[in-house]
Amino acid sequence: MSVYRVVMFKLKKDTSPAAIQAFVDEAKQTMAKFSGVKSYAIGPPLNLARTKGFDFGIVMELEHLDLLAVWESDPNHRKLHNMREAICEESLAFSLPGSLS
Repeated sequence: MSVYRVVMFKLKKDTSPAAIQAFVDEAKQTMAKFSGVKSYAIGPPLNLARTKGFDFGIVMELEHLDLLAVWESDPNHRKLHNMREAICEESLAFSLPGSLS
């Protein structure tokens, strides 16, 4: 059974577009190289109306639940986590089991 990891961010007001792009580039590279990632999406919401201030997000689909612990301890993920901490004032992360259908 696959698992979906969802992380939403509230970017710091003074975060530069270059810092955001560096984070996006690193996130895409990290997720693309991690064995077991089936799919991912990263970026701002399509509509800000109901986001409650969260202005950026990542959704990643992993092949199975056991990979979540591997992902969380992976050094490349830790680097990405630190980059996120530098540009975000708040974040929210959760995981969903199974299929979205």
